[in-house]
Amino acid sequence: MYKFLRATLWTVVLMLFGSTVAFCATTDFGNVGEPSYKLVHTLDSSEVFVATYDVTDYGAVADGQTDNTNVFQKLLNKVGDLGGGIVYVPSGRYAIKGALSIPKGVTLRGDWQKPSRNNSAPIGTLLMAYTGRNGNERTTPFVEMAPETGIMDLTIWYPEQDPNNITPYSPTIRYGFNNYFGNEYCNTKNVTLLNSYIGVLFNYDNGGASPVVNGLYGTTLCKAIEIDKIADVGRIENVNLSPDYWKNSGVANAPTTTSFNDYMYNNSIGIVMRRNDWSYTCNININGYNIGYDTEKTLSTDDNATPNGHHYNFDLSECKTGIQINATNSVGILFDEINIHNCENGIVLGENTSDAAQFTKTTVDVSKYAIQIPDTSSTKLTFNSSKVSRGRVAINSGTFVANNTTFSNSTPQIYYGTSGRGNITECAFTKGRKITNKSVYESTLSDSTVVTGEVSNFTKVEYDPHTPARTVLYNATVSPYNATTDSNDNTSAIQKALNQASNDGGGIVFLPSGKYKVRGHLTIPSNVELRGAVDLWSVPHGSGTILEAYENRNNPDGDSFIQLKADSGIRGIVVDYPEQVFSGSADWLPAKYPYTIQGQGANVYVIDSGVRAAYKALDLFTYKCDNHYVDFLGGHAFDTGVRVGGNSVDGKLYNLMFNVIVYACGNESKFGSFSNMPNGVSNAPLYSYGLEHLDFLILGDCDNETLYNDFHYGSYRGTLLQNDGNGGPSGRSMGLGVDGSTRAVYWASGVTKSFNFDNSQIVSIGDNNPKTAYFYSEENSNFKSTFNNCDFWGQPQRGLILNSGNLTLYGAHFNNPGQQTLASVSNASLNILASASNQNGSAFVDSGSEKNISISGSILNNRNNNADSFKSFDSNMGLGSTVSSSGALAQVSGRDSWKATASNNNNNAKNALDGNASTRWDTNGSQTPGQWFMVDFGKTLTYNTIICDVGSSTSSDAPAAYEIYVSSNGTDWGNAIASGTTTNGIIKVNVQNSRYVRVVQTGSKSNYWSIHEFYVLNAAANNDLISDEDESKAPEETTTEETTKPEETTTVEPTTKPEETTTVEPKGEFISNDVKVIGYQISAVLRGSRVLYSSESTIKGQKVVSSGLIYGFANGPITKNDVVLNSDNKYIASYEATAKGVISNYNGDSATATYYARTMTHNGYGAARYNAKYYVRAYSVLENGAIAYSEVYDFSLYSIADTLYQNNLMPTYDGHQYLFYNILTVVHPDYKEIPYKWENTVNK
Repeated sequence: MYKFLRATLWTVVLMLFGSTVAFCATTDFGNVGEPSYKLVHTLDSSEVFVATYDVTDYGAVADGQTDNTNVFQKLLNKVGDLGGGIVYVPSGRYAIKGALSIPKGVTLRGDWQKPSRNNSAPIGTLLMAYTGRNGNERTTPFVEMAPETGIMDLTIWYPEQDPNNITPYSPTIRYGFNNYFGNEYCNTKNVTLLNSYIGVLFNYDNGGASPVVNGLYGTTLCKAIEIDKIADVGRIENVNLSPDYWKNSGVANAPTTTSFNDYMYNNSIGIVMRRNDWSYTCNININGYNIGYDTEKTLSTDDNATPNGHHYNFDLSECKTGIQINATNSVGILFDEINIHNCENGIVLGENTSDAAQFTKTTVDVSKYAIQIPDTSSTKLTFNSSKVSRGRVAINSGTFVANNTTFSNSTPQIYYGTSGRGNITECAFTKGRKITNKSVYESTLSDSTVVTGEVSNFTKVEYDPHTPARTVLYNATVSPYNATTDSNDNTSAIQKALNQASNDGGGIVFLPSGKYKVRGHLTIPSNVELRGAVDLWSVPHGSGTILEAYENRNNPDGDSFIQLKADSGIRGIVVDYPEQVFSGSADWLPAKYPYTIQGQGANVYVIDSGVRAAYKALDLFTYKCDNHYVDFLGGHAFDTGVRVGGNSVDGKLYNLMFNVIVYACGNESKFGSFSNMPNGVSNAPLYSYGLEHLDFLILGDCDNETLYNDFHYGSYRGTLLQNDGNGGPSGRSMGLGVDGSTRAVYWASGVTKSFNFDNSQIVSIGDNNPKTAYFYSEENSNFKSTFNNCDFWGQPQRGLILNSGNLTLYGAHFNNPGQQTLASVSNASLNILASASNQNGSAFVDSGSEKNISISGSILNNRNNNADSFKSFDSNMGLGSTVSSSGALAQVSGRDSWKATASNNNNNAKNALDGNASTRWDTNGSQTPGQWFMVDFGKTLTYNTIICDVGSSTSSDAPAAYEIYVSSNGTDWGNAIASGTTTNGIIKVNVQNSRYVRVVQTGSKSNYWSIHEFYVLNAAANNDLISDEDESKAPEETTTEETTKPEETTTVEPTTKPEETTTVEPKGEFISNDVKVIGYQISAVLRGSRVLYSSESTIKGQKVVSSGLIYGFANGPITKNDVVLNSDNKYIASYEATAKGVISNYNGDSATATYYARTMTHNGYGAARYNAKYYVRAYSVLENGAIAYSEVYDFSLYSIADTLYQNNLMPTYDGHQYLFYNILTVVHPDYKEIPYKWENTVNK
């Protein structure tokens, strides 16, 4: 059976790509007939859709040669004129020589089968694209989309793209027209891009909202998705990218060489996210790209916006960098269940990033940096319930918070650079904990368990199309039903069609695009679906099928407008209330109607539908509605959005999207120009009404309810959890967005069950309203909820007002904790773990609340509250960094002899040198240009870092701007050696040798300029993978017990015979015995392999001007001939020697040679890395420009370690054991241990 199926599929493929005969269409495009509407099954039979037109009925030819551009465009335009629908493209190979434009309300849909990386041969509809060669983001795309449009179920291929000579193209799909008002809700679903240069791009020059990508597969040569300039939530889901999709597609000119993988690895980006306004990015699989996911600032010149949003379930493999964060947002950015493996780098933050980035349940297994924060970043990065399996954690600046995380990477597991700090609590270190601290700041390390931080994974969402068992189409506009857009009442016509479908055993009742007056109500029988023409994720925009509801005005207890019997549903339906007309008055109240939609049994569903001007939208509580399923219900309601209860079990609410703007701006063309929102009136009262009355989501008595990527804006209570008599709701949420709410999450009395939330974004607004809060609980509730990975911002008077219940916040970030305080807690329990909170208000929490609050492992400022008064207050750090006398500052000595003077408040200048961080020097007034602070060290010091400690909570007291001057005599200062701005008071400069240093304040600011403590130090360079030895030490291992000269015992001479082919002669390059690789050592201290080499001072009568080493990664596609200076091969790197690398005490063969050492720290750990083969050769550059080389040798870390270990050549016992446990047994677990010969360390 398997062989037959596979043969059948490949037969289809061959038919698609075999030779064909050209065909010329003869259709009269001026006479497109009326649509016939037919039901089409998807190739996997999981779903059906209603096609308005079939392109093959109008002359489209699937021969791969005939240009079908005109046929496609004519039908797209026609469907746009009809108000929306689907242009169907059956299986085949269609050449499109021009560009396509999809009008509002229209979907271009074909036949499609999900590809795999191993077999991506396009089965179904293939569009062959030719437009856009040598284009860019702004030139004409292949497909351009208006609002509320779709492109679905097809594959796109560029036949003229050459994998060996990649040519830029314009975007394949561009969301939004130029100079068009309202680029919103463009949908790409189930599309394979075999070799697009740019995949899906939001229009650079025209803003919009809510882009949708769901089910994107393929290979994109520059970038797959780029989002920017959007003003409402986008949804990016189920994206699968790899070089393999094009390689294994079977199309002509598909890549066949590894060089294509190299191109992708060095050039292509998966997703670029700029201004995205809360967007949801979920279920992302990217393999073999340069960057998997990249955050950047907006390209807009009008603002400086950056992305936020939530990210869930990423699998990033074999990329150079998994996640690159070059732009952060003040409100935070959320990542949950992220797996980065077999990449070079995991999570890398860019220069000058700030704010917060939050990760939970993340696993990183990479060869270089698992996490890297550069020394110009001030970002707070939380990393909770996660794993670092491999790769270095390099915190050069900013703050690293880790809780309940397992570090299995090699030691040192964490590195703090000059400006870095961390708060590490309840973490496991499987190889023994070692943290290298080169920071000037205090860090926290705690093993205590105050509040558990472990959270389980969210169950991945699987979408269910919910197609009726009997898929027969009933067009309600034809005889005998005869519903029309001209009728005054279509109730009986539509109901007649629904009843007929039910009597026949089930079916799909279809209404084409248009507005249908329905003055009664509709009942959808079991096994029947009511379907409209526009089947997309979109709030109402005026396209598609719109039912106008009139019944039960001001009779809210009457019958619901649409009643869903068990096993029934609606899809692609919009309901509007034409008589709900806003007067423009501030005291206007809406008419009260019953719920628009009511479920009346199990397995009811609502998909791709909308409401506007509704009073109450969806009722899932009056009846028990087990297994109810909602996937994209969008729009607006005045009183209630969705209410669940009735003891329903296993319900699903996916992609709710409610926003006041749908009604408040309904008169605008992009929202459909609806007449019940008049022109010329202020819509502000509508937003105020929502803040005072609307409950967006009410969860009553229900169990195992799943919420996924639900969002709304503008409510009184965003999510209300209440007891209807059976303890309220239980369940789990992923990606809840509550924006612009008065009391965003609200627990009513009597709730006893547990409901947990992941990746939530919560906003409360109205700082003068005492009701405002992110969280509120009534008295007499016993709920238990955990919010894992969550962001909070807005202007609540208090962040949390808890009168009962048990709430845990894990990995939270409060951009604004509250205008007055973070929390008022009575008769309740609040637990905050591994979180961060900015400072606002007059106090931290309300007095008396402390005994109910536990805070652990977090970054926050506790002001005006006694830490001992809290239920627990453990292992927390302040927002501002506190200078520590350990770490990097341990090397600073002699400060008691330094003398400080200042332009202002000179008598207090000494306070900056007194070793007491609680005292300070300050300007005793606002900052003005010309103020200065000077220190005389009493002798010449060498330094590259100046620290003007601004204190733990007064970073605003840093200089507004500065210039640095140095002097040897205190009189002659010269030009400034550095200038700029700083928030933390740490100033990096080029290495200086001076006795005096002066910091001059050059800006203006109302704050004082203050320095709590002043230091200079010569900070080591951060995170070098290959570094010079310190000039004060020989390159051997040294401990206090060491008494031998290790250079006599620890060097392994090169044993590989140089190949005959290594001689090079071009451009004055030659092999010389005056340049030598002497041998190898292994450093247990530096965790690296050391190469000793030498060079004579003159060679062939020419003076040597520089020397160094060239390394090559021999496992890469290189030979020894490639190991030359100035190579542009990525597998080769050269390093020039400095004074630090000179060995002054080496007893070599030549008295006239200079001897050097260089250590290469382990670039990754594990058997594969230790067995990897490297090339190395020494070089010297002569004064005439010639280059003298040594021979090329090869080595592996394992071979060096084996020789040193077997021959007992390590100078210390620790070094001997290091080889055994850290290298040899890693490669061969059964490696035989041999005892150390202690006589190696004893001299007589």
